[in-house]
Amino acid sequence: MVQQLVAKIPWGHNLRILDSIKESSIRLWYVQKTIENGWSRNVLIHQIESCNLFIA
Repeated sequence: MVQQLVAKIPWGHNLRILDSIKESSIRLWYVQKTIENGWSRNVLIHQIESCNLFIA
């Protein structure tokens, strides 16, 4: 399932998620939301940074 989802988003998105998120369940969440919402890489980066600021 994960491989099928990861194949649906651009490689740059995958790299950003892998580099930024350590926990696999959270990585999967970002992949799913990227697909559902059609996030550009800039939107994905903003979402990751916003969430990290909120959690920290």
